Amino acid sequence: MTRPTGLRITAIHNQKAGSKDLEDEYVTILNDGTQTWQLSGWLVTDETDQQLRPHEYTFPEKLTGGSGWTFDPGEAIFVITGRGDDKFIANPGDGMRPQFHFHWNRTSFVWNNSGDRVYLRHPDGTFATEPFPTP
Repeated sequence: MTRPTGLRITAIHNQKAGSKDLEDEYVTILNDGTQTWQLSGWLVTDETDQQLRPHEYTFPEKLTGGSGWTFDPGEAIFVITGRGDDKFIANPGDGMRPQFHFHWNRTSFVWNNSGDRVYLRHPDGTFATEPFPTP
């Protein structure tokens, strides 16, 4: 069951063929609603057979450097598979939305190039958005 949030997953960007760079792989989430969200503890997961042992990313309470954060209307989130500092970019340029970059800090790729599905879940496990891509 999905509870309405105004949030939506818009992309799984898979690594390029032959790439070893984990920064090439990320998921994009947009806040197209009117509500500010505190996503600390929320999950991004992939789909596996029978949802056994999916990969899970949990949004942190604070960004690298210790500042708190909220997901405001009109902002974007990139959940990047590779290593890096979590940060907010207020003016990314090229007409792009203000955006957060969260790093999963994994040492291997998550999203299958042959097809995968991504979910945003509340801390209690219920779905916060429709899966992407929608079935």
